[in-house]
Amino acid sequence: MENVAVNETLVDNALRVSINQSAGEVVEEALRFFVAQKQQAQIRDFRGKLHWEGDIDAMLLSQAALAKNWDTAEEDAAWADL
Repeated sequence: MENVAVNETLVDNALRVSINQSAGEVVEEALRFFVAQKQQAQIRDFRGKLHWEGDIDAMLLSQAALAKNWDTAEEDAAWADL
């Protein structure tokens, strides 16, 4: 990979607001963020273009029931340890 010229003021500002220790880490974080944003934009392009069949309300109720059962099982296990 070749060296890249980067706006020093921008890097300095990023270093001030970042928890990362080096300019290289800040640049890597910025590149990861950039790639994630572009990938999300590509996914958003599918909105309204994909066909889905199902009952969203029933699916959500089913997931809520599973979550409730999971919480109950964890609580039961916690009480059993006492």
